[in-house]
Amino acid sequence: MFALFSFVPLLPVNGLLRRYHQDKGMDMRVCDRFGVWHILVMIFGGFFLLLALIGTLRGGGAS
Repeated sequence: MFALFSFVPLLPVNGLLRRYHQDKGMDMRVCDRFGVWHILVMIFGGFFLLLALIGTLRGGGAS
């Protein structure tokens, strides 16, 4: 239940970073897109998280 609200502590940080980028005059549209590297990292990260979940649920224990 509490994991559902785990993003809440990041809200002030997000606001601070947005204000910082606006003050520096950075183009926010460039920061709003995913590149090829972002997508590849998400795919490989998701794969390893899936392996960790399978290993945790499968158990097995040490012999």
